[in-house]
Amino acid sequence: MSVAKNIENRYIDRINSNFVGKKIEKIFYEEIGYEIDSEFWEHSKNIHSIDMNVIFQLDTGKILQIKWDNEFGCYGVGFEELSEIKFKDGFKIIDVTENQNWIDKINREISSVEVYWANIESQYHSFLTIYITKGRKKITRLPMTWKINIQEESIWISAFEITESENNYYKADHLSVFFKEENFEKYFLKDDYKLK
Repeated sequence: MSVAKNIENRYIDRINSNFVGKKIEKIFYEEIGYEIDSEFWEHSKNIHSIDMNVIFQLDTGKILQIKWDNEFGCYGVGFEELSEIKFKDGFKIIDVTENQNWIDKINREISSVEVYWANIESQYHSFLTIYITKGRKKITRLPMTWKINIQEESIWISAFEITESENNYYKADHLSVFFKEENFEKYFLKDDYKLK
């Protein structure tokens, strides 16, 4: 088995051990604190476009932050465990537990998480904490979307930015949550984003 495949398998094992079989108690969005009166995620009933992170508080007491990260290269979907939900300068935390899209998922078990991967061609290499252009182009697989199955329902969380101007950005430092499969499929071609 290749090194890359081992890394992918460990990534999936981490997701499964932290999420699968757990119940969602609360959901928060962490957003950059733009000085506007409305949130872009409120502009669509079935898609929430969030400029930063989605935070799950689980029945185990764990707080898991789903975020875009660079575990595989800029900008895939990753996560980390938080010790607490902290308010940071320049950011805001929004409790969306009672939102109409989330309310029926509260206290329900996550039955599985499927990862959709995208192949990207890049020349970037990690050096300390920055990426530099170096060497030949290579293909890198990025985890671009998680399909989270909550009993008989599903949601999709993607490293994807939807803007009001219809200039949408794939592989973004941004997350979008899709609550309906047809909305997810509108923006993503199944041939481009494959399940593992």
